[in-house]
Amino acid sequence: MPLPHALAYFGFIAIGLLQLLLARWLAKNMRELVAKGKRAKGRFVGSKGAQSPVSGNSSTYGVVAFTTDDGREGEVQSKIGLAWGRKRGAEVTVIYDPDDLENATLETWTEMWMAPTLAAFNGGLMALAAIVVGALQLLGVITPG
Repeated sequence: MPLPHALAYFGFIAIGLLQLLLARWLAKNMRELVAKGKRAKGRFVGSKGAQSPVSGNSSTYGVVAFTTDDGREGEVQSKIGLAWGRKRGAEVTVIYDPDDLENATLETWTEMWMAPTLAAFNGGLMALAAIVVGALQLLGVITPG
């Protein structure tokens, strides 16, 4: 196998493994928040628009205000830029860290688990594809060019 191809395969494997580590870290943080955090009923108060610095596309992120058990006010912004079809005042459950109100999330599968799932899927697929294609090339089943 030519050296440039081997380096490319190792590079894809390394990037895939880094994404798997990122997925594990994101999932660990979310599991800790779910275990330590408290739940509160929040209310949808509006949305904030933001423009992607990469693509230039704009997205809308929902904003939910909540009150903790001890009366502190908090606000959490959705991590997912979606069209928010909720009406102002609609109830949304929030999970928050009682020691750090900035560490809060909306209690939906998308908000909690989409990022680690996508990182794990993409990283695993990238690493697996590089391993399979590299092995097929080493065995002579496929040839470059």
